[in-house]
Amino acid sequence: MRNLNYIIIVMFLFLISCQDDDNADDSLKLYKITEVNIQGITVEVLSDTENLYTGYNNVILNFKKEGKSIEVELVKSMVFIDIDELPHSTPREEASGNRGFYVCPIVFVMPSSEGVSWYFDLEFKYKGVRYKRKVPFEVEMNSNLQSFIFNEKEYFVSLVTPRYPNNPKIGLNVYKIVVYERWSNIQYPPFNNFEIAITPIKTGIENSLVVKEDLISVGKGYYEGKVDFSTSGNWTVTSEISNYGEKISEVSHSFNF
Repeated sequence: MRNLNYIIIVMFLFLISCQDDDNADDSLKLYKITEVNIQGITVEVLSDTENLYTGYNNVILNFKKEGKSIEVELVKSMVFIDIDELPHSTPREEASGNRGFYVCPIVFVMPSSEGVSWYFDLEFKYKGVRYKRKVPFEVEMNSNLQSFIFNEKEYFVSLVTPRYPNNPKIGLNVYKIVVYERWSNIQYPPFNNFEIAITPIKTGIENSLVVKEDLISVGKGYYEGKVDFSTSGNWTVTSEISNYGEKISEVSHSFNF
């Protein structure tokens, strides 16, 4: 895959809700995932990671004509997966932005594979003309995404900050996850009502005292807290998920930095 580095403009930093000062990186870049040409208009699919992965991703749509960005009206940007005759989608937020630059936070629930392919069902207007196109792309597997069953419903939990391939830093880090409830193959509303306590443990030092703040709901399915990683090494952060004080599941994410 050929990747181009883009310096993230101020609008992008403003629109992406998952970025926090404690984890900010002034050298954040964008990478081109794919691009298509639709009757002379180039649609670029970009991300702040070199590839798209299972779990949370910041996906950006950029529209160009003759090499210059153009303003379009984004009518539809649904994400689907070809897997059988029934339509399947994935947890996502509505695209936000303007001037032909749209941010689409998406949680991919499975990787691309033989018989499993992802695409944008894209529709937009430019100078009164309507354009439509399926834009295919690839999704790779990693451990950012986990799931569990509670009361016969499936919940998807993904790391947001920090997330692969980015590692935490030594010191205080914002720790954020997002939770979606599966209603159907195409409906995944965010879920805000869990209580989530976190336990960071460094390999070989199970009784280490770590400064941390348990996660609280901040809306749209996001839960946010903080972890102070005192040293580099192998760390595991376990999130204990409770419903009205009763533990119902736990998920763990590991870091090596």
